[in-house]
Amino acid sequence: MPSLVYALDISISMDKIYSNFKPSKLQASINSVAISARRAIIEEGLKTGLVVFAEWAVPLVYPTRNISHFLSALRLLGRTFLGSAPGDAVVEAVKVMRALHDHKKVVAVITDGDYNMGVPLEYALSYAKQSGVDLYIFVIGQIEETQLAGPYHQYKDIAHWVEVGSYEDLTSGLVKLVGGVSR
Repeated sequence: MPSLVYALDISISMDKIYSNFKPSKLQASINSVAISARRAIIEEGLKTGLVVFAEWAVPLVYPTRNISHFLSALRLLGRTFLGSAPGDAVVEAVKVMRALHDHKKVVAVITDGDYNMGVPLEYALSYAKQSGVDLYIFVIGQIEETQLAGPYHQYKDIAHWVEVGSYEDLTSGLVKLVGGVSR
């Protein structure tokens, strides 16, 4: 059975509006994750987990098929924190999946691309690849306008990079990913 872990950026930069991400990038991203997680768990039967990150990363939900448990953890979110450590989030998400004996493991990182803390992203990307985890990085905005531009150009073959310009782009991208994971 496949499994999916979302790694959601809760850094202070996510508290801003971008395009139609309202009332903030974070709240719109939480809504997108909730919609795609419902599909993942209820319709596809995927084990689904959640890691959040700012200057640190922490697993909030270990992969589960309990949609109530997953959504209750999402409802805890809303406050943002300083710093951003997407590399730590990737490492934590991969570690969460290590104990699973699923044939397909996928991590979906949702971020606005700022990062300034933690494990260098390129190390985390390599760790995910060596661990057999498929990595999708959903970047709100243009990759070239973020701090992810360097890792993107050096390691674009290790991860699937997705630029999202609107709330609808993020939601449809995550829902499409869920459909691909379950096949």
